[in-house]
Amino acid sequence: DRQIVEECYKLDTNSVPTPAEFKPPVPACGPSRQVRDEWDGVDEATYVLQINTKPWARFEKLVSILRTAALKVWDSEREAARSPKSNHWLKKFIISVTEEEFCHGVLWANPEPNRTRFKLFYRAFAEGPDGFKGIPLTDSKAKNFVDMKDAEKGEVDKDAQELLKQQKEMHKADHSWTIPWVPGKGVDPENDDHKKYLTEFCACFEEYCVKSLNEALAKEIKPDPVVDEAERHLRFAAQRARKFHRTPTAMTVLGFAKTFLDTGREGKAFVVHGKSGAGKTYIMSELTRQAAVQARASGGVCVIRFLGTTAASSKTALLLESLVLQLAQAYGQDTSSISIPSDFRELQALFVKAVKTWPSEAKQLTLILDSVDQLDDTNGGRRLEWLPATGLPTFVRIIVSSLPDYAESNGKAGFKCLSRLRSTIKDEACFSMVEDITDPKEVVEHLLRLQGRTITEEQMQAVLDAFDSRGADDMAGTPLWLTLVAQQCAGWRSYDPPPVIASSVRALILNLFEDLAKKRGTVLVWYVLAYITRCKEG
Repeated sequence: DRQIVEECYKLDTNSVPTPAEFKPPVPACGPSRQVRDEWDGVDEATYVLQINTKPWARFEKLVSILRTAALKVWDSEREAARSPKSNHWLKKFIISVTEEEFCHGVLWANPEPNRTRFKLFYRAFAEGPDGFKGIPLTDSKAKNFVDMKDAEKGEVDKDAQELLKQQKEMHKADHSWTIPWVPGKGVDPENDDHKKYLTEFCACFEEYCVKSLNEALAKEIKPDPVVDEAERHLRFAAQRARKFHRTPTAMTVLGFAKTFLDTGREGKAFVVHGKSGAGKTYIMSELTRQAAVQARASGGVCVIRFLGTTAASSKTALLLESLVLQLAQAYGQDTSSISIPSDFRELQALFVKAVKTWPSEAKQLTLILDSVDQLDDTNGGRRLEWLPATGLPTFVRIIVSSLPDYAESNGKAGFKCLSRLRSTIKDEACFSMVEDITDPKEVVEHLLRLQGRTITEEQMQAVLDAFDSRGADDMAGTPLWLTLVAQQCAGWRSYDPPPVIASSVRALILNLFEDLAKKRGTVLVWYVLAYITRCKEG
């Protein structure tokens, strides 16, 4: 038995403690933090099952060995572990995947609201003179309907049947059907009794689904679009600020930006710029966090937008409309009397008025706009004529970020956001450039640690070699490249040889999609990505 276990598992030492703030939150109902940690994984060296290298018969033997060992270790707690509410570690070794899903979805959740959205359907075969619960064990299809210890001998897995019996007793069935066994098929849609059962089952399932959806729609609280938009961007910033790593170049830019927040710069906006993937958004997210804390302490207002991440922040008119309405709420304006003009020039004038006249010395404004280059060109979005970058009151701070100028190529429109900002502001002290990262190892280790992972020295050297071999346009010196590499590295086991790492961001993204297609199936990945793209905030 020991030999089988050692052959089926390999020790992975790339698992390390995950920072507490990055562990999933504990829900109001369900397993405790301790239990969630146990069921979701461990933060230490882990033995990994090498299931792809072993035949199924060996795997069944392994399951039996581990189950027997677990029952010996927790023999005195065996009965308590079968309680519907129990989430003892022993269950990992004795219950089925179906029962684990059943536990997570029903038994460990608040029973009252859960009872209304959970329905249990039970189908049994009519008992006959031979077989097991109406199933002829010598039938070739029997193994598809009952757990077998030895299918060739027609031997039922009695332990699995006892567990199934106990699971059925945990929750009363809402509907049940008893049908005759069809030789060689078990369930046959062409059989009259079976056709009736399947029709009734589908009808019941559809009825419950429609009823549940209608009840959910009736309870739906329509969000305030202004608050909803602000919340989306705040959540976006919070997620990235938590992952922010204090590299020298990032801290230099943050230092300049923080000084600007504290002192201002003669009524001018401050601009963070750098090439694609340089980490501007992470810096702007951390800056947002600091500005929000400062605004809360001083009674001021902090408004943020990460342009291009939502529909309302991708087009200039929609952006200005949402900003005006949020500023109106923040500064106590009568929103019912504010009419959003249909003419863009009038809307632009209203936005400038809101920024310059509604704030005050007692209630200052910090406006942070990330990636102004992500606006479309409707209403001169990337000409930035709508942005009041100069002539600001002393109690208003505006910080924006942008890519360098890009020339038109391959039919894709170019833009000159950075040049336009420079020609408007005319003060290089208001500009700070995000430089390339100089210590990739430190950043990769940080990103891996957030996922509870590390990599071996040999694997890290492969990352550093790819970093050093990058070309001028490969973006391998950027946080974006390092983030994608860290995501790839997080799946490496300590015993895996380091694969070839692409030196371009595009190649890494394509590799990610290819890996997903291999693991999940090409058709599924295509359709999922298509649905994500087509959804409201895709």
